[in-house]
Amino acid sequence: LKPPADTRISIFNDSFGALAVTLSLFQPQAVSDSYLSQQATRLNLAGNGLPEHNVKLVPKSCKLTDRNIK
Repeated sequence: LKPPADTRISIFNDSFGALAVTLSLFQPQAVSDSYLSQQATRLNLAGNGLPEHNVKLVPKSCKLTDRNIK
């Protein structure tokens, strides 16, 4: 799987970060309203030896615009 370079991937409500970890090479943004979900994603990334900066964690309260998706 090799999406175009300008492709943006957004993941919504990924409870434990399984999708975020799987797609981390594409530097997705993970949108969630749960602090625990974001912590689980961080732990899942660390447990798989992946840097946290590969996934942008975005609170659901944040308005999604081109500026905060980049």
